[in-house]
Amino acid sequence: AIAPGHAHVDIRGLERLAGVTAEAYLRDLYEAVRLTCRLPVHLAAADSVFTAHAGAIAIAGPAIGALLVSGESAGAFLAPLPVEVLPVPAAMHQRLRLLGLERLGQVAELPFSAMQAQFGRDGARAWELARGRDDSVVVPQALEVRVTGEVELPAPSALSEPLVVATRALLLRALERPEVRGHSLRRLDWRLGLENGETVARRFVFREPTADAARMLFVVKGKIERLQLAAAAVSVGVTLSGLCSEYGHQANLWPIGPRRQKELAEAIEQLNARAGEPQVYRIVEVQPWSRIPERQQALVAYRP
Repeated sequence: AIAPGHAHVDIRGLERLAGVTAEAYLRDLYEAVRLTCRLPVHLAAADSVFTAHAGAIAIAGPAIGALLVSGESAGAFLAPLPVEVLPVPAAMHQRLRLLGLERLGQVAELPFSAMQAQFGRDGARAWELARGRDDSVVVPQALEVRVTGEVELPAPSALSEPLVVATRALLLRALERPEVRGHSLRRLDWRLGLENGETVARRFVFREPTADAARMLFVVKGKIERLQLAAAAVSVGVTLSGLCSEYGHQANLWPIGPRRQKELAEAIEQLNARAGEPQVYRIVEVQPWSRIPERQQALVAYRP
């Protein structure tokens, strides 16, 4: 959809798939849309996006239900249409009329250089469209899937345990939703409603997309436990977004090390990646014989 009530659809090849002519397919499509939405429908089809767009706008009344414009007749069809069908700013429409250019045919008769000099890039584009030249394609709108859940706490609490339990329940419930089942997610927006009306919000971007509630909770839990709240919490909410294909890990044939160690290493790597510099260090001996304590040991960035 490009505007309320106006949509562009790519139907190339569908008439062959249905085994009918283009005219018959367009009539059937018109009837299906009209019966579904029960509103006046203006349907036009053409070889280019703009010609179809202009055709749908040009259909004045319900007498013409569906219009098919062939490639050979596109120029003749566009010529009598008003300049307002051009996808340019309204100020340019007004300037065209002030110059006596009211129809697309008049625009098409002008030299390309004149339109470009007067209106710049919009003028060049308008001249091409008025002549039926359009290489644009229908690009589907990307709709972001967002799964939101919220729960009220049984009683106001400033402790981390009830918040962790509520977060875990929300994550498990959200990951069972059909729109995210079988997919991994990149972002988690976590929010906390406080008794004084304030809201505490945190965003977590996973280093690797995941669909595992335990992995998500492991990342969030540390933040929850370090929170210092101005008032007791009364509600917890989560929003999962950043849907992507399921992300898999190749497991080792023989497990190496405990799982807890692996989770710790992944959390440290994610922390370092987010901060851009090491955040966890280990203590190593440098000069144990030195009398100065600062020289005996040093901090070295922890590398899993």
